[in-house]
Amino acid sequence: MGFFKYDFEDSKGRVGISEQGWMFFALALPLTVLTLGLSYAWMWWTAKKQQNVPVYSAAAKALAQPDDR
Repeated sequence: MGFFKYDFEDSKGRVGISEQGWMFFALALPLTVLTLGLSYAWMWWTAKKQQNVPVYSAAAKALAQPDDR
């Protein structure tokens, strides 16, 4: 039981989708959307969390200020 059919007996070497090939797309597309959505939410959440962190150290404050040279 595979998702793809390989026919290399003739000289053309055809590749097709088997009868169970729909399962590949039925699983791969929602899982891809879920993965991309979770990664976007994680990046949004961490960026929002970093904006609310106060800067207490003098070194971090000095690095955050632009250089006036």
